[in-house]
Amino acid sequence: ENPLSCRGMPKRPAAARAPTERALRAAVVPYARRPRDFGLPTALLSLPEDCMLVSGETFRTLTWGGTGHRDTLRLSAPWLTSRVAVAAVCAGDVDELPLEQAAAHQDEWLGVPVAVPKRRPME
Repeated sequence: ENPLSCRGMPKRPAAARAPTERALRAAVVPYARRPRDFGLPTALLSLPEDCMLVSGETFRTLTWGGTGHRDTLRLSAPWLTSRVAVAAVCAGDVDELPLEQAAAHQDEWLGVPVAVPKRRPME
């Protein structure tokens, strides 16, 4: 038997890997804001049926929970997105979350996609 053989020796523990883009995107809780919050800023955790989701930065239509929606939240509003994720777990089954912290992070809040009412085409 070769004394320098690795057989029978325990394997080294795997090094902690950095999370992948896919894992980071999947961890984002989708949310949106209303076009005008005249009181306490509120995060919408589901898209109302009479609304569509629009990027507040590019004004393009987004798909709720899609790659563009999650990436926008993750990159434009990382601090608020982490707070929404924690609050959503604690709140349980709700459609809206009040976000007092949004006032202090206005730059991030303005980057959150907007739920705008759908308009019928004019005839």
